[in-house]
Amino acid sequence: METRTSRWLALITGVMVLSTVSAATETWSVVWPRQVNVSFTIVDAEGKAVPQFEAMLHTHHEGYIQWQPGRDGVIRFGPRGADYLVLQNDPQIQVIVRAPDLAPAILHLEYTRPAKETVILTPGRLIDLFVQTVDGRNIPEEVKPRVIYRDFASRVRIYRMPENQSPDYVPDFEMSKVQRIAEGHYQFRVPIKSPPFLLAIDAPGFLRSVESGYFDEDDLADGRIEWKIPAAATLHLQFDAVQAGGLPPYESSEIRLACQIPEAGNYITLWLLRQFKESPVDVTLTDLPPGRYRAILTLASSQSQKADMRWYSDNVPFQLAASEEKTLKLTYSPSDPNGWRGHNTIDVVVRECGGKPAAGKRFTLTYVVPHGEWLPVLEDALDDEGRLRLANVAAGPNGPEFALRIGEEWLAKMRVTEPGNQHFEFALAPEVNDIAPDVTFLDIHENRDVPLHSLRGHVVFLEFWATWCGPCQLPMIRLNEMMTRHSTHWDGRVEILAASIDDSPEIVKRRTECEGWTNLRHVWAGAEGLTDFDSPAGRAFGVNGIPMAFLIAPNGRIVWKGHPNRELEVEKQIDELCKTLDSPK
Repeated sequence: METRTSRWLALITGVMVLSTVSAATETWSVVWPRQVNVSFTIVDAEGKAVPQFEAMLHTHHEGYIQWQPGRDGVIRFGPRGADYLVLQNDPQIQVIVRAPDLAPAILHLEYTRPAKETVILTPGRLIDLFVQTVDGRNIPEEVKPRVIYRDFASRVRIYRMPENQSPDYVPDFEMSKVQRIAEGHYQFRVPIKSPPFLLAIDAPGFLRSVESGYFDEDDLADGRIEWKIPAAATLHLQFDAVQAGGLPPYESSEIRLACQIPEAGNYITLWLLRQFKESPVDVTLTDLPPGRYRAILTLASSQSQKADMRWYSDNVPFQLAASEEKTLKLTYSPSDPNGWRGHNTIDVVVRECGGKPAAGKRFTLTYVVPHGEWLPVLEDALDDEGRLRLANVAAGPNGPEFALRIGEEWLAKMRVTEPGNQHFEFALAPEVNDIAPDVTFLDIHENRDVPLHSLRGHVVFLEFWATWCGPCQLPMIRLNEMMTRHSTHWDGRVEILAASIDDSPEIVKRRTECEGWTNLRHVWAGAEGLTDFDSPAGRAFGVNGIPMAFLIAPNGRIVWKGHPNRELEVEKQIDELCKTLDSPK
């Protein structure tokens, strides 16, 4: 499950992170650790055993087993095999097989018990790739594009970041081996029905982490791809702690340069400098692709150190155009843990989903220190009106920002901009038996608003997801297949809404059309400037991790909520609710 916590951390640091499942962020009620025990028979198109090959076992968030050699068409992952992997919560696994002069095969499985599978490798389709530089630069012989299949792009980008590189271990996700024929001319093989893939070059000194768009079946018809890579930009990155009066005794320090991946909505690290001291930092990078960037300065003390603020961060967004030369200076100014104090008051009212005051709920109000950590300033219980009050608060255009937590769940942020007494109101996430919030989605394909109340009288299965979320992909496949099976029986009675929290509806439209997920009603949960876990519909439903689903009865009442990967009775529950539509009034 991708969580709000992991995404907030990505926004704070400006980089992509690989989220992990923990008891603090997960809501699954069943934990079923299973050690994968599966064997594979690898044959060619004629049914003959492939003599030499390699296989990888991959999961979206439970880890992976790196390439293992197989011989004479047999390989096993498990207690007596090459290696093993324990699945904690999600049965989704992907098996990738590659062999010389054959196209790779990617097998998606839902692992529930020991199994034996057969994988067929074929020559596939030979692709001629021609790469040119826009500015006419020669492409060095050691620079070779990589073929990255979409389902694995996030993990490839994570391991491409400098903090995950090691001289002793070089992660290998090269499923389609690329061969250099001549300068700018390469060849590789893909399956006849190839999943979408992109091309990437990450060659510091030449061009860092540049990617093409995705290629699909329509782009491969003639077996030829042409890719023009952009001219590099130059960045002078500077930081002078002496000019700021010197640094406190922080235990660790780093400067990170991260670039946005538009189709994923995340940032990945391109360059990293760690443990610098008082001397000025002045670095010139001449190999950056055009795009949106963040430069991040982070200083941190250990938990044991006595300090007013244990960490400091300066996060500067900027853009680079092809061939542009830019100078960027990072700054340091001491954080003030009392910067929220002033002469004003804030009143906050919290209501249950149905509108009643959330009386007696325990809360924590936290000051979001500029450039620093979050500090609790008030912990108590809401009064009988669901209200809390904080006095002696500063206000202004850049007034202090606070975050409110109810129980263990972060509810909202608020910034104090009005002098005197500023009022805020928030609603808690709905629970089972509550009436679903009346939010409005945007129908991605029809480009029109869809108020949830307009679907009253239908059974509604609402699932929040995103194209960048690995664990969300199999549920989308399941939903599309489910609607295919029930298209006649459920017509006019059931609405399946796939609600994306992506940065724009265009991203979702491209992805769903490419995958053929056309039997679902795809809607966008965001609004201008409000996406991700801050999307209005997502916040109204209290979505802190995805995928997250809700089953809503024809009367608008929520009858189930949870993680779709752990619930196998969705169709049965929908059919049971459909019976209420057939019952006499």
